[in-house]
Amino acid sequence: MQSSGRKRQSNSASRLILIGIWTVFTVSLAIWWYIYSVRQLDRSAHVSPFSKEEALRERKMLTLEGVVLIVCLVGGGGALAYYVLRDLRQQRKLMDFFLTFTHELKTPLTNIQLQAENLTEKLTDPSELKLAQNLLNETARLTLQLENSLYLASENSSRELLLEKITLSEVVRELIPEYPSLSIKLTGDETLLADRSALLTILRNIARNAVIHGGAHNLQLTVLHSESISTNRRVRVICTDNGSGFQGNVATLGIPFQRHSTNSGSGLGLYICKRLAKLMDGDFQILPLQDKLKLVLTLKEATNA
Repeated sequence: MQSSGRKRQSNSASRLILIGIWTVFTVSLAIWWYIYSVRQLDRSAHVSPFSKEEALRERKMLTLEGVVLIVCLVGGGGALAYYVLRDLRQQRKLMDFFLTFTHELKTPLTNIQLQAENLTEKLTDPSELKLAQNLLNETARLTLQLENSLYLASENSSRELLLEKITLSEVVRELIPEYPSLSIKLTGDETLLADRSALLTILRNIARNAVIHGGAHNLQLTVLHSESISTNRRVRVICTDNGSGFQGNVATLGIPFQRHSTNSGSGLGLYICKRLAKLMDGDFQILPLQDKLKLVLTLKEATNA
């Protein structure tokens, strides 16, 4: 988030510079207009002589108009600079509030999720177990929405991620308890160079889309090692499910707030998947697979670090 602040400050500095250039240019133009007008007035006085009173009146009127114009231009530039600085302060306050709010909210959500996981392990009554699973699903959904909102709020910044060596199976094991109704199978494994939170968010969005929008019960993650792809030592993770598929233009998927039907989502999940993959120097593709979708996540292999 420090990079987000630096990005906003850089944008504000650029706006202030443009405002300064515009103010200097327009004020200089007004001064040139005043000097030119005074000279033209003097020339006119030689051609058709005015009385001293008329010449003084014309010069005063010209001076007054020039002063008013320059004051308006300077005042306009100052007002623009004021609103840019005020907007920056408001953005800072909003981001500080959002960060504090998300931090305070994630802690109880994590505790609720742990308690729900404990309940699903201890309860034996089918009806009570179903309630506990619903609680776990809704907690996971709320946590994902919170993380997506946080990433979306900082999308215009060069957000810095902590890239480290992560085994894909470790992240998948962390994901499985959050979606008890979804059978997640991993074929193959690889150590990736990625941000743990960002990678988990990508997999959460994939799993949530499979369950909510596809009604899937099985999610297959297949690892293709770098040797079978190219020599740049990257790893592809192919994600497929047994859901109902997608009917529509695949090229429009992942565009924020573009709904394809009354039951479709906001598009933020896949959009954030693409952005996070890009921030980890990877790629996220949405490809058609007959009447279904194939999601391809490409990341660096950790041994290439």
